[in-house]
Amino acid sequence: MDQWAAVIMAAGRGSRMQSNVPKVLHTVCGKEMILYSIERLSDAGITSLIVVVSESNYEPIKNVVGDGVEYVIQSDAKGTGGAVQTVLSVMESGVEHVLVHGADMPLVSEQSLRSLILSHTNDDHQITLLTSEIINSTDLGRILRNDQGDILSIREASEIVDGDDISSEVNLGTYCFTRGILEDSLGRLNVKENGELYLTELIEIGCAQNVRIGSVYASNTNESLGVNNKVQLSQVESVQRK
Repeated sequence: MDQWAAVIMAAGRGSRMQSNVPKVLHTVCGKEMILYSIERLSDAGITSLIVVVSESNYEPIKNVVGDGVEYVIQSDAKGTGGAVQTVLSVMESGVEHVLVHGADMPLVSEQSLRSLILSHTNDDHQITLLTSEIINSTDLGRILRNDQGDILSIREASEIVDGDDISSEVNLGTYCFTRGILEDSLGRLNVKENGELYLTELIEIGCAQNVRIGSVYASNTNESLGVNNKVQLSQVESVQRK
């Protein structure tokens, strides 16, 4: 898989954890969250791993993860879209497919990652999403489809209001992109009110341009459990322990 690289998102401040420890360094069953992502992506066959960090959490994360990955510092808090823009500017020319994954989703399995990669490759998609049915999270965006089942867009959790007739299918924040789509479309992202660029907007942009978009269901619905606070950390640890 020489033409593949994985981008592991680890630059978030994690303010809801109410801790001085970077969010992705909190432990699940004695192991730092980010290590689950690194190990499972490696086991899925991706050897080029790029970890996006902030200036403040770079040293602590590197002390845990070590030198087996490449680090890219996101100096400005410009969201997931900004993070991938930064990575793309320094990515090796031979990379043709990019898997993006959040380091705060430690339950996403090797099996799901392999299925995602396989679907992206075999079905000749330009964008492929990992999705699941919602369990109890209000943090995940929802997948919007048309009557034919085609993906139209992702509605961010912050954009959902009471009374919305909304899908129960959620976006796990793990995607495969062709490099060409990223180079073509990242510059089209709109700056949100909080100053961030949302990678999820690439789905709507791609749909308008007839980009081939596919999806894969996670192997287990528990894989949709992410960590943004200590209650969620406890829930994830309980599942991982089983």
